[in-house]
Amino acid sequence: MSKAESSRLVYFIILVVAILLLIALGVFIGRMVSGDKVATSKYSAVYLSSGDIYFGELSWFPWPLIKNAWYIDAGVNPQTQTQEVNLLPLSSVFWGSTGNIKLNPKEIIFTTKLRSDSQVVSIIEGDQPPVQANQLPPTIDTQVEEEE
Repeated sequence: MSKAESSRLVYFIILVVAILLLIALGVFIGRMVSGDKVATSKYSAVYLSSGDIYFGELSWFPWPLIKNAWYIDAGVNPQTQTQEVNLLPLSSVFWGSTGNIKLNPKEIIFTTKLRSDSQVVSIIEGDQPPVQANQLPPTIDTQVEEEE
């Protein structure tokens, strides 16, 4: 390769890199200008195909991971026969979890960032005690009765 060809190649590479940097800068500025106006926290909600919802600090590399995970525990109070929902840290389960969950990405239906003023964020950060024994609204019977 001659000296003229090699200098053209260098200029071409510099031009391509400069164009890519300008595109990246444009995307960054575009996101900053049209970005989310709601104050978000470092916490996310993750909805899985099993129907479970977990809350915590979500990271994606090298595998989806929720740190400081919390989960919703729903059931019927045997004394009052009412449905109750509890928000509990995963580290409180009887088998002694560390509180972190590695997720199968194929099982994730959706994720969303939580607002900084979210009740869930307040509970996770310890600003308010865990939600326990909250009554859910009564369920609606959706069974269709057959006419005789």
